[in-house]
Amino acid sequence: MKVDFESVADAFFKAAINESPSELHGMLCGRIAGGQKLTDDACLAAIAEHYPEDSDKFSSISEQLLALGKLAGDKLRDTGFGFELLLPDDDYELAQRLDCLGQWCQGFLVGLGLSGLSSDTQFSPDAADALKDLAQIAQIDPAELESEESETNFFEVTEYVRMAALMVHSEVNTVSSAQQPTIH
Repeated sequence: MKVDFESVADAFFKAAINESPSELHGMLCGRIAGGQKLTDDACLAAIAEHYPEDSDKFSSISEQLLALGKLAGDKLRDTGFGFELLLPDDDYELAQRLDCLGQWCQGFLVGLGLSGLSSDTQFSPDAADALKDLAQIAQIDPAELESEESETNFFEVTEYVRMAALMVHSEVNTVSSAQQPTIH
């Protein structure tokens, strides 16, 4: 099953879901980055918890949602850095891509907050700064960024967000796996 922005947006449209595929992907990635294991049931429960008013609509596209959750988890754990944000491609207007980038960041931060991280979780200074940056990017106003260099800036910011998500995932999941006892 193909899982990209266009296919998820089409599934949302057919199911009459007026939510952002980018925000949903960000939320799932945030939960995974925070150490939550998203089995099929946990993935669907997380989506229903995040979008309670649309839970019936989401159940009609559960196969697509499970594929999205699996892709998010597989790519975040990919040591080859194959992880990508679920954003519209270059055929979309820059303003729409910027809006989706902000929605992705918002979803990631919400998912991270809901992942079950302990309130005393300490992030490295780099990861803490990256999370602050993601919060600022979530507030992005696409109308303010229309210029010729905006396309280049968009690519650079998207790459920064991607690397920030990988860093947070790596940091949290390295710590949690380091705390696991070794069985001989």
